[in-house]
Amino acid sequence: MQTMKTIMLFAITVLFFKSSTCFSQAGGSDSSLTDLDKASKQSPLIKVYPNPFRFTVHIDFTSDGKTKKTISVYDMRGSLLFTTFAAHSTRLNLKALVYGSYFITITDEDGKELYHGKLIKQ
Repeated sequence: MQTMKTIMLFAITVLFFKSSTCFSQAGGSDSSLTDLDKASKQSPLIKVYPNPFRFTVHIDFTSDGKTKKTISVYDMRGSLLFTTFAAHSTRLNLKALVYGSYFITITDEDGKELYHGKLIKQ
């Protein structure tokens, strides 16, 4: 039963990325994710852990010369749930979120996306 739920969640995630607009970039324009590889952009300069998480998520930045980064968390429909700003490594308290899957994006001061990936709350 658990395996079937996992397979269905993966299938829904793939369909979501292939058919919907889920992230907004700075300036108000929408960016449609059409490729699953695009949807899991991981930067060696940014570490997001633990994943899955229970209450908090740690984000470690390696210095890249930019001071302020925008961290945004979205639900599976692409609705913005949480936004914060950080100049250095930080810890997000996401205790208020219900169990499930979420997306996280991190952008620099210029609006360039540095990281996006999936978070799972246990």
